[in-house]
Amino acid sequence: MNKHLIKSLLLMLIVVMPAMGQEQINHLKREISISLNEMELRYALPKIGEAGDFQFSYNAAIIQGDSLVHVEASQQPVEDILGDLLGSGISYKVLGNHVILLADHDKKLQKSDRQMEYNITGYIYDAITGEIISQASIYEIEGMFVSATNQEGYYSLKLPADQEKRVVSFSKSGYNDTLIVIRPSEQPLINIKLVPKPEQPVEPFLKGLPLPSIHQRKLVAAMVPGKAITASENISVIEERWFQISLLPFIGSNRLVTGLITNRISVNVFAGYAEGVRGLEVGSFLNIDRNDVKGVQLGGFGNIVGGDTYGVQTAGFFNVNGGSFNGLQAAGFSNLVMDTIRGVQLAGFSNALRGPMYGTQISGFANFTSQNVDGAQISGFTNIALGDIKVVQITGFINVGLKNVKVAQVAGFANVALGDVQAAQISGFANYCNNVGGIQASGFTNIVSGTNNGIQVSGFLNFAKEVNGYQVSVFNISDTVSSGIPIGFLSFVRKGYYALEFTTDEFFRANISFKTGVRKFYNILTAGVNDEWLKAGYGVGSQLRFSDRWKMSFDFTSSYLLNKSRPGENIYLHLGFSPKIDFKVFKYLTLTAGPSLNLFGDLSVTSSEFNRPSLLFSYPLEGLPNQSSELLMWIGGTVGIRL
Repeated sequence: MNKHLIKSLLLMLIVVMPAMGQEQINHLKREISISLNEMELRYALPKIGEAGDFQFSYNAAIIQGDSLVHVEASQQPVEDILGDLLGSGISYKVLGNHVILLADHDKKLQKSDRQMEYNITGYIYDAITGEIISQASIYEIEGMFVSATNQEGYYSLKLPADQEKRVVSFSKSGYNDTLIVIRPSEQPLINIKLVPKPEQPVEPFLKGLPLPSIHQRKLVAAMVPGKAITASENISVIEERWFQISLLPFIGSNRLVTGLITNRISVNVFAGYAEGVRGLEVGSFLNIDRNDVKGVQLGGFGNIVGGDTYGVQTAGFFNVNGGSFNGLQAAGFSNLVMDTIRGVQLAGFSNALRGPMYGTQISGFANFTSQNVDGAQISGFTNIALGDIKVVQITGFINVGLKNVKVAQVAGFANVALGDVQAAQISGFANYCNNVGGIQASGFTNIVSGTNNGIQVSGFLNFAKEVNGYQVSVFNISDTVSSGIPIGFLSFVRKGYYALEFTTDEFFRANISFKTGVRKFYNILTAGVNDEWLKAGYGVGSQLRFSDRWKMSFDFTSSYLLNKSRPGENIYLHLGFSPKIDFKVFKYLTLTAGPSLNLFGDLSVTSSEFNRPSLLFSYPLEGLPNQSSELLMWIGGTVGIRL
């Protein structure tokens, strides 16, 4: 946990203070290895871009897309591959994550041709179906002028005439970009056909579980203008700038293309919208970044990030992350991360995570993780993990783990683990798990649907299908005890030890006893009667096995007695210890006999008369007088049968 936090803080320092004068990556100089055999050029170019981690943009009119090409390159610069592939007449321009292909035959503009400004207009169509495309983006890259098509597919973009030529991008999500060069003197009507991208296969495990887009969130949709959202969804040219300042997402230094800009330092007087941050972002109310944030993000009310976050993210009310989070995330109310966490989540109310967690979640009310917890979940009310818990869940009310718990679940009320618990479940009321390998301790009940390989301790009831350890409670219930012992007032083992015993002794002519548990430790319920006395008692015992027929039982019982002639006057107690030899005659009949050591006394505080028992045979031991009662000790004997 601490390791992840330290790494994230170091990363924060690196991205907040980048090296001055760092140049933009020149994708043309990047060396790549690629092999393409007899492939059409329009399909080969995207493959080269994929190998170099960039995208091509070009006007389809200047490229013979259906020509077949062959490429074999091993650690060769991209510009050399393009030179062999495209020949002369094509120049290249690197802009953000795009390599733009341009025709070399552009003529210079005469001064007489210059105007103050000019419009380009036209329609945008689907190159395959011929249908018009609405909400497509038209973007002049260097000046950051942007427009979009209406419902009829028509667009209009006004440009200043202060440059000889401008590169304009036509783009739409799901289509390949088209770039053309515009001159002020032409003022053209330009109709564009966009080629659809091939559909990407959807992984089966993602079907039915779509992640919400950042633009689908109500607060983002309310704060960010539709034109800015359309531009950021359609245009894939990403630029990086040192500084931006904005009052609102549509009023700032990056204007309506703010969603295409990654900023080193971003200051949002009230709220801001950007492609990402590599450094520091501060907003008095809300920060919105549609992709990654690396560094420190401070929001007075909230932060919304569509991608991954590395570093520190704090907000007065909430944080929302559409990707993974690495570092420290703190909010006054809630944190939401749609992927992995490596670090710490702190929230006044709740933390929610739709992926695995490597670190710590701490909240005042609840924590939720949809996958594994490799760390700690700590909350005031409840913790829920749908995967394995490798360290600990601690809460004031209930912990829920839908798989295994490696270390511990600690709750004020209840713990639930649908998998195995290897170390401990501790709660004030109840625990439930599949198998337990350590300790299960609760104030009321423990339930193991599988095997107890450790110890169950509760104030009232323990249940386990199989016991290979210990059960300690008032009542213990199990199907099988393979090894270990259930210890309690009554233990019921379906495949354990049951016996119904009929005996006679020197005091009571007729006794009946029921034994339940396991042979190593069983409980005894007993009753007896003779001419003067009635008794009801409880005891425990253990049996040693010498052979299949010969065994030895050690029974200790404690019974309350009632004298028939004076019912209700005195309280009598009889304690007995009886080691007996057991001989099994056949499967359901055993003979048992042995001596007994007995203690008898009147426990009444004000005893009117001490009623001595009439013994058939005994060896009397010294009587023990007492101020308020009298005790008798003797040696007797027991004989009987056991079913």
